[in-house]
Amino acid sequence: MLNRESIQVGLDFVDVDTSKDVKLFVDPLLLPDRFSYIANDFVKTVYQIYNLGDKSGALKLFSHSKECDAVHFGYSSNKSKGTGVSMQMLDQFFGYIYKSVDTIKDKLLTPLAMPIFVKKFSEDRMSDLLVSLLKKELILFSLEQAKLHGLKISKEVACFDYWDVDKHEWASFESQYVLAPKEGGDEELLILVPKSIVSKRFLVNPSRYISVIFQHLQSLEEYQRTNGTPKTKKELRESEIVANYQKDKDKSYILDKTLASPEYYEAYYDDSIRFSDNKSLTDEELIECLTK
Repeated sequence: MLNRESIQVGLDFVDVDTSKDVKLFVDPLLLPDRFSYIANDFVKTVYQIYNLGDKSGALKLFSHSKECDAVHFGYSSNKSKGTGVSMQMLDQFFGYIYKSVDTIKDKLLTPLAMPIFVKKFSEDRMSDLLVSLLKKELILFSLEQAKLHGLKISKEVACFDYWDVDKHEWASFESQYVLAPKEGGDEELLILVPKSIVSKRFLVNPSRYISVIFQHLQSLEEYQRTNGTPKTKKELRESEIVANYQKDKDKSYILDKTLASPEYYEAYYDDSIRFSDNKSLTDEELIECLTK
């Protein structure tokens, strides 16, 4: 690939080293409107099918999402991320949304919410799902960038799955694709990802949401010390989370607290969307990730 340090600044995509994976993820908060529309439509479609009682049909929609080696993102190959979404995850998330108040349903039915609320589902799985849903957009983006920068494009076409937002279903399309060299003289599919939509860790995540919940609690009288000062976040963590939960502590607390006080999530979601501009990694931050 291109000389990373000197050229990444002038590129619109992440210039990955194709011999390894880099710890970057497609972040749902950073998606442009077109990409967000596609991803949101998928989550809403799954919920509609789930809500009609067809749980197996809803789960089947996740089966198209697989780890995509062609982007070279995620954890190293020796760190297991598990596989896809289980029925337990599906029940936990969409059953939870069904029980939640109507005012926050739309804000839960987004890719932003799944890594916050679903146990054992975080950046790696969400990023894989987004790459799968946006495969057509990313392949077309890759070809556009390849033509601009003289990267090799295949002569033959291949078939790719993607989420068809107009038909609300998985579909396939045929396209040429970008090629990257492999050891031994072979070549492989390379999918380029816009650098504006990646992060080292999701900007909206369980830890930040819990911090926002604690800020709300600190203003309540019942969470004051005897001297009238609010408990610290460390003290709140001990009394609210550590003392009450054994497994999946953070997400278990989030699930219970949001059900009891949905306004906390509504405020966190609204603030996250409102302040999402200019949150992409700088070229310097990106180069640091790529050269580790």
